[in-house]
Amino acid sequence: MYRIRLFRLVLVTASAAFLASTACSPGHEKPTTSQGVAATPSTLSPENDPSTTVTTALTRASLVLSADGLGPLSFGTQAAHALSGLTKALGQAEKITPVPAGSGCAATRRFQWANLQVFVNEVSGTSATRPGLVGWYLGAANPAPVDLKTDKGIGVGSTVAVVQAAYGHDVAVAQGAQGPGFTITGAAGAVTGRLDGLAAANKVTSLEAGAVCGL
Repeated sequence: MYRIRLFRLVLVTASAAFLASTACSPGHEKPTTSQGVAATPSTLSPENDPSTTVTTALTRASLVLSADGLGPLSFGTQAAHALSGLTKALGQAEKITPVPAGSGCAATRRFQWANLQVFVNEVSGTSATRPGLVGWYLGAANPAPVDLKTDKGIGVGSTVAVVQAAYGHDVAVAQGAQGPGFTITGAAGAVTGRLDGLAAANKVTSLEAGAVCGL
């Protein structure tokens, strides 16, 4: 009986030593992806890491008009990410127009969905202008408008009285070089727009923010 127990002890000890040596041996590394086990992912930059994009759950309702972008799509968002999100929310752009070189506008292309125009700047790293999403413009309603609004519900068709009530001292209504207009000023910048008149019952005909070209 003593010999049997001694033999078992020796066998267990030898097995443990073998397992320890194989775990540390260079010839027994973890399987690679080609062997059916996913390798540890490499570190991703913010531009190609899906977890850092803002396009996964973007909807039309989330595209709030603001001085620094469209909802979660802030100005400076990489053009491809911004356009991917807008396509998910609004469908394919109806019209894509290159911005002529030398126009002085900080955008390279304009994408249009009904009465909404979005401007992006696809530039090289040597350019002094800001790349990515750079501006938006919401124009007069058409037969199938993109009915977007600001955080306080102001959009095309809102009256001057409603705009003033919503933003109080942050809004200025005045006659400008291009006609009656307004400016809503906030911490992130300004949303500007045009009106069909300066009276309380007159209405908003357009809104914009950022860099807009060729309007």
